[in-house]
Amino acid sequence: MRQAFSRIGIFSLVLVVGGGAAACGDDDDDGNNDDGGGGQIDAGNNPDGGGTATDAGGDDGGEPDAGTEPDAGPPQPARLWVHGDFVTDARLQVGAYVIGDDALPATPSPLFPAGDTAGLAPVPSDSANYDFSRNGDFVAMPTDLEVPGRFDLYAGSTDGSDLTQVVAMTDNADVNKVRISPDGSIIAFTADLDEDNVLSAYIVPRNTPGATPTLVSPAGAVDDVDDLVWSRNSNSLLVTGFFTEPGFYELTLVDLTGATPEFVPLVTRDDILATSASSGVIQPLVRLGTTVIFKGRMEADNRNKLYIVDTAGTGQAEVLPNSQLLRDDGTNAALGRVDISPDGNQLAFASDRAAAGVFDLYIMPSNGSAAAVQLTSGLTFGAPVTGNPIKWRPDAQAVAVIATWGGVAGKDEPFVVPFDASGQTRVINQAEGNAAVDAESVDWSADGSQIFVVANYLAPTEFELFSADAATADQTTQTLIFDVPAGGTLRHDITLTR
Repeated sequence: MRQAFSRIGIFSLVLVVGGGAAACGDDDDDGNNDDGGGGQIDAGNNPDGGGTATDAGGDDGGEPDAGTEPDAGPPQPARLWVHGDFVTDARLQVGAYVIGDDALPATPSPLFPAGDTAGLAPVPSDSANYDFSRNGDFVAMPTDLEVPGRFDLYAGSTDGSDLTQVVAMTDNADVNKVRISPDGSIIAFTADLDEDNVLSAYIVPRNTPGATPTLVSPAGAVDDVDDLVWSRNSNSLLVTGFFTEPGFYELTLVDLTGATPEFVPLVTRDDILATSASSGVIQPLVRLGTTVIFKGRMEADNRNKLYIVDTAGTGQAEVLPNSQLLRDDGTNAALGRVDISPDGNQLAFASDRAAAGVFDLYIMPSNGSAAAVQLTSGLTFGAPVTGNPIKWRPDAQAVAVIATWGGVAGKDEPFVVPFDASGQTRVINQAEGNAAVDAESVDWSADGSQIFVVANYLAPTEFELFSADAATADQTTQTLIFDVPAGGTLRHDITLTR
């Protein structure tokens, strides 16, 4: 895998926590889950999602959510995590600000990896390669702390005190992506341990440095594992990848309740009738009881749709009820960006039902039990959501998105969209007349009163961290939280742990 990393230009990388990638309105996204939110679905890393009006019908066979995590310490402060080469040029790190601290440090603290040389592994996608535990006290990541250029699996407390090597790679292998189970007990990761430059999926116990990884993807797969999504109770793992033929994303459920993993194929190559360059299971979203919901390109029309399939692996995937919207002329609307609520009960997605190529935002129960409700209207330009995921307000009654609704064509700005169908509010307006300005990522404060935005409001090539009031429209001034040094920049991802 190391040779593959060396061919990737580090400044071309855009990483997102939770998933995300192609523009919301792009019905031809490349399918590598980067429009998804990856293994951070099922609310595994955002416990403050709050309640929702619609019950999706339980999760994981009716088993309760995992509660207390192993060795859980005292409650952690709200931390805003950012990622990029904001300390040393071309060296990727992740760091945190303690929100509510009136004297924010000039540089995020703690920083991972610490020291003067080691960095995070680059990943050629929009899906972040590190992960946090549900209560924000634990982090896992691929970094080259021990051997320069060899990215091993490390994990430790988010206070920066004890980052420890969990799995050391072999000479030509690297860890690529990391996902922590919701109960905090298991780390799932992808690496090319068995075959150089072919990523497989593995699991290891959280607190067992030196443990032998257990393979949890099909042996002998022809190409990379793409995505890892935990069930809410940590008893199973959804794994997607090119198992049989490159370009066709299959889906396997890995049952972890027994002594050894049990593999249940849910979508195989034979089930995929689409013929586009990237077909199959584009984005696994959530396991709900005995079903799995995913975004896919499965049918001969090569259109993205939402699907539901049973966890027994005995049935064919079917279009999720109420998710396929029709335009007034009777044609099928295109499906764009999709994201799941923190509690797994709601789906927010973009669709051009009103007019071809002009995408509004909709919300519906994730089990398809009720019709989708349109949340936005009056769009001027195409896709509303760029590569970063839809971020749910802590009470799960609104979302924040980066969008191109109004303003300058193609310019990305932060919007807040409540679920009362009152429409969208552009919170910051810095793009009017300025073709160089873009916002890239957004998240909420713990109380929902503020939004945090990564944007290049000060310099075209430098993305920095700002905050703004979440209830005020078209603000032209914001609070600068972190001004990166010349040549540095924050990457696309931004995550609040509480």
